[in-house]
Formats: sequence, C-alpha cells, structure tokens
Amino acid sequence: MSHPATLPPCPDPRTGQPRPPRAPLVRDRNPNAPTERGKQHNAPRPPHEASPMVEWFHRSRARSLLARLTLVSVIFVIGVFMGGVDLPRVLVFWVTLGSWALISGLRKHNPSLSAGVDWLTHENGNFVLTYQLASVEVAGTKPHQSLRLVDVYGNEFSSDLDDPQRNRELWDLVYNGILHSVHVNGATISQSARDSLELDNPLRFRGE
Repeated sequence: MSHPATLPPCPDPRTGQPRPPRAPLVRDRNPNAPTERGKQHNAPRPPHEASPMVEWFHRSRARSLLARLTLVSVIFVIGVFMGGVDLPRVLVFWVTLGSWALISGLRKHNPSLSAGVDWLTHENGNFVLTYQLASVEVAGTKPHQSLRLVDVYGNEFSSDLDDPQRNRELWDLVYNGILHSVHVNGATISQSARDSLELDNPLRFRGE
C-alpha cells in the first residue's frame, strides 16, 4: 500500500519545520501537558554525519530518587499527624520505606534518547534512519510493549514502545518517518506494529 501524495511531509532536516502532526500514543497522556525533555547536553549524540538534533528526552536518576523521597516524606508527615511520634516506629518506617525509595529510584528505568528529523538514537548506542527503515516490529501486550526498528543499512533501535513517547514532539518525528518507511518504501511491518501504531488509519495519511 502506498500513499506518498497524502502523507505528512518530511520536515527540513536543518530546521525541523514544518513539524509533523500528532502521532498516536500507546498510553493515555495529557495532551496539554508541557513537553518534557531534560537537559540537552545529557542526551545521546548521533553520528557526526547525521542531521542536527531536534528533540531529546533525558531524566536523571537523581530526579527519580528525589520524587520517591518526597513521597516517603509526605507519608511520614501524614503518619505523624494521625498517630503522633513513636521513635521505634519512626526508625522502622525510614529503614523500610527509605530503603525502598533509594533502591527503586536508582534502579528505575530512565531512558535517554534523541532524534533529528530523520534519525533516532538511544543512550545504549542504537541508531536508525527513520525514513529508511527496512522493518518495524512491536512485541508484547499493552501497556508493556517493545519497539524494534531496523533500517536498510542494518542499524537497529530497540526499546520499550513507551520510551520514545515520553517526549511527544520526539515521537511525532519518529512516527512520521515510520509512516513514510512503511507506505512509501515498503518496510516490512509486524501485524502488532500495524495495529498498535495505527499505520493503516487513513487519518494518519492526512495528518489528523
């Protein structure tokens, strides 16, 4: 199936404009939420010959740890307010929940990705040309699905499907490349990817 005349155009690699339309999301997210990117200098870098970085996502482990410690502190304050201060219980509380916050915060999955108009890369070194994909695969069941992209040069990108969607602007760029690879270049696509990414939805061809 080919829809080259009706697909959203590829943005200019140097400016990133015009931005592609909104891509479908695996998980429900607030459409009005501000784009979360993190610090650009922490985002993975593409090969030197690639077009400029346009979007990125990086969340530090320190931020995840701080969020968990804040939650534990709130629970502690509520407990004190309702039951008073009992030193043995306070010690047990902080040893138990404090340890949980520390361990889970340090082990939490915090992907670091970046994208140009026509490429996507991961902190683990995965890099693909999104408008030259040879295959697109989605495995697993919602909301725990994985994405695997392989371009015509054999480069591969693998991650949780949710990872590139954490920055919606980044996902819009990637999705537009997937659309073109499938409907213009004839990339091989799994049925799960076809369904999950709505790649046969005519509205996507018109950017709606």
